[in-house]
Amino acid sequence: MVTGDPSKSLSDAEHAEAILAFSKLGLCTQLAEAAAALGWKGPTAIQEQSIPPLLEGEQAPILPVPASYRQSDGVEGVTLSFRANLFMTVY
Repeated sequence: MVTGDPSKSLSDAEHAEAILAFSKLGLCTQLAEAAAALGWKGPTAIQEQSIPPLLEGEQAPILPVPASYRQSDGVEGVTLSFRANLFMTVY
């Protein structure tokens, strides 16, 4: 079980929507639930563009990180994007 930041707590409806949004990228239920538990309402643009190709075994696309991303936002999103294939293999 992933422990999220209590300040990022999602309502039940937001939690369900987040799980659906991450599942649509091809992530397994466990990873989609973990993302929602972290308080993520849905995938970032970087995650939407990079996770599906990675799960298909393709090379990650080179994507610019918007200047509006705070370091913590970008780090979490990029980490999930590049680790998703590894996690999916393990599960």
